[in-house]
Amino acid sequence: MIFSALILGSLWILQTVFLQTMYNSMTVRKTEKVFSRLLKDIKSGVKDDETLFSSIDEIAYSNSVMVILLNEDGTLSYSADEHSFSFSGGTRRGILPRPGIYKNIPPYYRNFFEKIKEDGKLRYQSQRMGTLILGQLLDDGRVIFLSKPVKAVGAAVETIRIQLILVTAASLVIGFLLAWILSRRFSKPVSSIVKESKLMAEGKFDLKFEKGFCTELDELSDTLSQTALSLDRLEHSRQELLANVSHDLRTPLTMIRGYAESIRDISGDVKSERDKDVDVIVRESNRLTDLVNDILDYTSIQDSEPVFEKCDLAAISENVVSQFAPLCENGGITLDFHAGSGLFVEGNENQLKRVLYNLIDNAVRHCGEKKRVEVHVKKSGGGILVQVQDFGEGIPREQLGQIWDRYFTARQRRSKGTSGLGLSIAKEILLKHNADFGVESEVGEGTCFWFSMKTVS
Repeated sequence: MIFSALILGSLWILQTVFLQTMYNSMTVRKTEKVFSRLLKDIKSGVKDDETLFSSIDEIAYSNSVMVILLNEDGTLSYSADEHSFSFSGGTRRGILPRPGIYKNIPPYYRNFFEKIKEDGKLRYQSQRMGTLILGQLLDDGRVIFLSKPVKAVGAAVETIRIQLILVTAASLVIGFLLAWILSRRFSKPVSSIVKESKLMAEGKFDLKFEKGFCTELDELSDTLSQTALSLDRLEHSRQELLANVSHDLRTPLTMIRGYAESIRDISGDVKSERDKDVDVIVRESNRLTDLVNDILDYTSIQDSEPVFEKCDLAAISENVVSQFAPLCENGGITLDFHAGSGLFVEGNENQLKRVLYNLIDNAVRHCGEKKRVEVHVKKSGGGILVQVQDFGEGIPREQLGQIWDRYFTARQRRSKGTSGLGLSIAKEILLKHNADFGVESEVGEGTCFWFSMKTVS
């Protein structure tokens, strides 16, 4: 409304206060240009009066001016205005000169004539009569005048003022109605968004933001809805993580405390019993240490950006497989490794080792009665494919989408003596490397974990 008032106020000032001034200025400039053109035509080579009179007729008619040409003695040589030209059908040849000084011209032109004879030119603007008069002494001794009424625009200003009053009233009414309607429609979803956002700040994420006014607010509502959903999942994940970690921490701590008390109260003096209790304490301490380290590693991988360099994925895989060779040999597990040569990728060597270690460790723990694990590293398409295959119990199809989730693995694999974060850590590392990865499994047939990365030369 303020903006509309400023625009309309500016129009009022320009159309009523400065209209006459602007009109006068424009008229004077235009008249001076016309007079300059007339003098130029005369000086450019008008050889006879007939041609000169025709030029004067045309200029007078086209520009609504009056032109008077006086002889050296002040008698009228020729005069023309827009009306005399139109009455003659465009063929008028001027008023015939009449003898007698100063005849057929306004009386005040006598002073103008004498002044031009002295000074050579004249510029006079009458404020009372509203007329601009320009004069010039020609080379042949004659004097030419051009006059133009600078009319007052009072009637036009009054008409414009009435129109502006009507336009202003209509604009303000329409502007107020539009502003009220738009503000209502705009403020309602905004108020709803503000209200729901405050609930988000209080920890309530099961929210639905209002839509339907404009694209920008709809996009904001969608974004906030997605944010609320993500925060809800994050809060659920946080609570579940605390519950799982608390459970995993509580179990070894409880056993450590229990066996320590047993040593203190029961088996402290019996070496064989004491050694068994100490072994349990050491085993649970190691388990506790592994769990804490996995949690720290998982958090560190999420929060940091790895440094990439060119590395040989086949050599990395061979190095990790060699670490499992003694363990598999002692456990009667067959570990087959197949890899090509020159399989280079852009990545972080230590983190890729961690991925392979976690996948192979997972396969070894779940190799089943067949006790067989295969690792393949090969070119596939435009990249390098790594596959870790076991032939154990397999994973139900409905659980494959959750196998990378840290909570799912923690619940399902706690009995295997692991923290359950191995696959989650591998997933985070592969995401950092922009790698494709997945899992294929059939119950009773085994499971194949794989990932693929772009090769580099």
